[in-house]
Amino acid sequence: DQIGKAQVNPGEYVQNSRQALHKSIYGLGEWREELDSAGNATLSSSPGWAGAYPWIDKKNQVYGFFLTHINPGIKGFSSFYASPVIPLFVREVISGASSNK
Repeated sequence: DQIGKAQVNPGEYVQNSRQALHKSIYGLGEWREELDSAGNATLSSSPGWAGAYPWIDKKNQVYGFFLTHINPGIKGFSSFYASPVIPLFVREVISGASSNK
C-alpha cells in the first residue's frame, strides 16, 4: 500500500470489479485487487480505460497482459470494468488443468 490513508469511495474500480472495498486498494500505478490476511497484494493489476489489462496473480504464480478494442458504440459497456474476469478465468483453467493430472 503506497498511498497510506487515501480515501476510497463507493463506486470506484475495485468495488465495481470485485465487489470489494478495502482501504489499501491502490499502489503506485496498480490496483491491489485482492489481499492476503497480512494485507499483502496477491492480485494486482493496472487496467487502462482503452482496453489494456496487465495483471500479476501471486497466489497462483501467473501473470498476463490482455489487450482489447473498445467499441464506444456499445452503451453501458466498458472493458475497464469487465477486464478483471480474466485472471479469475485463468485461475479456473489452472485449477482444472491441475485437477486433471
